Amino acid sequence: MTRCNRYCNTPDATSQYLGLTKGTVTQSLNKLESEGLLTKKNDGRDKRIVHLVLTPKARKVMHETMTKEWNTQPFSEEQLKTDFLAHLRETQKNQGAILFGECRFCRFHQQ
Repeated sequence: MTRCNRYCNTPDATSQYLGLTKGTVTQSLNKLESEGLLTKKNDGRDKRIVHLVLTPKARKVMHETMTKEWNTQPFSEEQLKTDFLAHLRETQKNQGAILFGECRFCRFHQQ
């Protein structure tokens, strides 16, 4: 969510990115919303679209968690990010999931 733009911060894009059903993602998003970690905002142009926005509380939790985890590891933060993203992409590729940024509808991610 922290890296999403307005084209991929929707429940549908999230379910595609994670390779989960819409129902599973909806339940998870509702839980995050009830915990005050996420808000849902209607799109200004298309009322059928809902955008997911992290709350300041969620950003604080993420920052604290990331800082603690990275500082306790013997590897640099950049190396861990690189390795993690490579592993995530490989897992998604093996499962046939749509990779982040590969949106068949978004003109910004078309080649």
